[in-house]
Amino acid sequence: MEQKNDLKFFLLEFHGNYIPLQGVEYIIKAAKILEKYPDIKFKLIGNGQTYPKAKKLAEDLKVKNIEFISERVPYESIPAFINGADICLGIFGSGDKTQRVIPNKLYEAVAMKKAVITGDTPGIKEIFTDQKDIMLCRVADEKDLAEKILILKNNPELKEKIALNGYQTFQKNATPQVVAAQLIIDLKEKLKLYD
Repeated sequence: MEQKNDLKFFLLEFHGNYIPLQGVEYIIKAAKILEKYPDIKFKLIGNGQTYPKAKKLAEDLKVKNIEFISERVPYESIPAFINGADICLGIFGSGDKTQRVIPNKLYEAVAMKKAVITGDTPGIKEIFTDQKDIMLCRVADEKDLAEKILILKNNPELKEKIALNGYQTFQKNATPQVVAAQLIIDLKEKLKLYD
């Protein structure tokens, strides 16, 4: 199931469970702001707790540049959606958990050399650097999200630099081998405490 981006569109991809952490409502509001750019399209893949509210918000705002895919998509099909995107979207919610986590979807996108826009949080900044290997925006702020989308759309060199650097950051810090090696080091250090 290959997903290709129609070359005339600049496609933003989101996938995940609809929970408050994601802040999907801010993606929808940013999409509404960007409707004046007919080549910008959004593809939102997922379902869950906040999906009905998000879908109603899109209907109430009469947003026309979003495609919702709410049926279950097999996990192994997600890379095709990521591959078809120009930019992948992370998390934008305002809750405490948003401040602490780096979501799997972010790692999935940077591992495929895609530029990512996500909320500016302490958790994200533990590994990533704004405008070097990721694009950060204020959480719970659709205007800032829309602005960051336009920055990357209008600056393909920056978008490609962020995508490549994000991939390199992933390779250095987050592959299963790197994470497992660090876990072993940490466990050995902890065990020394009990000698």
